[in-house]
Amino acid sequence: MKVNGIFDIENLNRTDGKFYAVDLFAGCGGLSEGFEEAGFEVIAHIEKDKWACESLRSRHLYRELKKLNKEEIYKRFLREEISREDVLEEYPEIDKTISRRVVRATFGEDDTDNIISKIDASMNFHGVSTIHVMLGGPRVSHIQLLEDQEIPRGWKTMKDTISIRIILNFWNAFNQIFLYMKMFPDCLQPGRRER
Repeated sequence: MKVNGIFDIENLNRTDGKFYAVDLFAGCGGLSEGFEEAGFEVIAHIEKDKWACESLRSRHLYRELKKLNKEEIYKRFLREEISREDVLEEYPEIDKTISRRVVRATFGEDDTDNIISKIDASMNFHGVSTIHVMLGGPRVSHIQLLEDQEIPRGWKTMKDTISIRIILNFWNAFNQIFLYMKMFPDCLQPGRRER
């Protein structure tokens, strides 16, 4: 079976019959959600935004309660009849799962080795030995292709750029079979934004 006609997932080596992914620059998890629906299990989401991480935690709360056939509890959570803390107190294993899957970190500010160790910890906790796909692509549309490159015209500061090398470091650290990068239309043409 092909995913969007890109690659044949039947011929990839599965771990325990599943495919595993890590989402860098996860945002609120839209790309991850698509991969989950296609049969992948996203082991870790790396995201810097506090509220995007809260959305990811809510998504995982739903998925974990669904596995237990406890979707009614999630509906009560959505209606604010019970808090997330109440649910997690009653289901501590879900709390452990979510705390390992959602990693709040900022590339370029947080230590890369620390982020990699958190991904490793999530893999170990979930009994996963192989990451098949690294999902990536910064929310910002500025990608600096070379470390020593000047800030291109139209880009604000070096802090607004993300080095493609960061993404490749993660890809190499986990030896994935596939790297899927989301890109934005203006990422290679800074300063030429259509309004």
